[in-house]
Amino acid sequence: MRARHSGEVVILNGMPPEAGRGVNISLGGMYFRCHSPRPIGNILDLTITLPHNRRLRTTGRVLRIAYHRGEDLPVGIAIKFEELHPESKTEIETYVRQTTRVLKALFFELNRARINESKVRELLSISPIPYQYPFDILREKVASELAGLRLRAGRQLRK
Repeated sequence: MRARHSGEVVILNGMPPEAGRGVNISLGGMYFRCHSPRPIGNILDLTITLPHNRRLRTTGRVLRIAYHRGEDLPVGIAIKFEELHPESKTEIETYVRQTTRVLKALFFELNRARINESKVRELLSISPIPYQYPFDILREKVASELAGLRLRAGRQLRK
């Protein structure tokens, strides 16, 4: 499974190091956005910041590049982790599981007959979804995020 990840990602290869933003992360790799493309096959030395300023140091091989015109960070890079320390693996696994748990709890709260707004706010404060939508749209966003998690988990099980 993978989860949304919007923390800082720093590419340490090259001078100066380049900061970017995560999009999603899993035990196998991640997708992030930055300013400069890197050649496919290159090994990147990275520092990844998870919530609560937990920083992981790892390397990853560039699998694909995407361009997002008109965006602040116009280059998307998908990497496969090459070297992932056991502690980093545990950190990522914990983050993905916690994110999934929070999304499930949010889905439950948003589908109750009487929505507990303070509970929803509390859950949103630790979720990857911003609290800027009315409940009906928020319900759709959470459902879509959960469907994506289930779909990706199903693909991983078949591999």
